[in-house]
Amino acid sequence: MTTNLWARDSSLLDADIPSDPPEHFVIRLVADADPDVLLRVSAQLNFLNEAPIGVSFERSADDTAAMTIILRCSARSADLVCRKLEQLTSVVAVSATAGAGGSSSIS
Repeated sequence: MTTNLWARDSSLLDADIPSDPPEHFVIRLVADADPDVLLRVSAQLNFLNEAPIGVSFERSADDTAAMTIILRCSARSADLVCRKLEQLTSVVAVSATAGAGGSSSIS
């Protein structure tokens, strides 16, 4: 089913579209410690239209950066975020875990 917005067809815009309930996800990634790695990662999170609950960034001696990001989103959105992060050339590994419990502290 499609909506023709040019013909002012808005019947699907008001329809109840089932969606996954939001929950907390912890996304961990390892990337090359490039100067713009924070910018590149945050650009991939922008489409969620919601700020992360928490972010941790740590640069190690081997020129890699480890990031932990806590998000409140649907499982589908968390999967999409991981897929978008995996497309970045500087990202080495990405993983997502459900159920951060809403904690704003990252260890």
